[in-house]
Amino acid sequence: MHSNRKGESCYIPYRTGRFFMGNSNWYFTTREKLDHGPFPTREKAERECKIYIRICLSVEERLGQGGNFIPAPPRKSV
Repeated sequence: MHSNRKGESCYIPYRTGRFFMGNSNWYFTTREKLDHGPFPTREKAERECKIYIRICLSVEERLGQGGNFIPAPPRKSV
């Protein structure tokens, strides 16, 4: 059963996992429904996701856009 997160008061949106595997590679999905990857391991996908979130928050703070900035997808892992 889903429950409200801090700051949420009414409708609880359907939530799924952020990370998924496809063709033996790992990916992460953003709330904008963009898939990023492939990454060789889930750990690498998790690290790249944290970097993505940090970049989004930093740019939003600088631009004062409370959630409207979508950066380019991370570069493909080597």
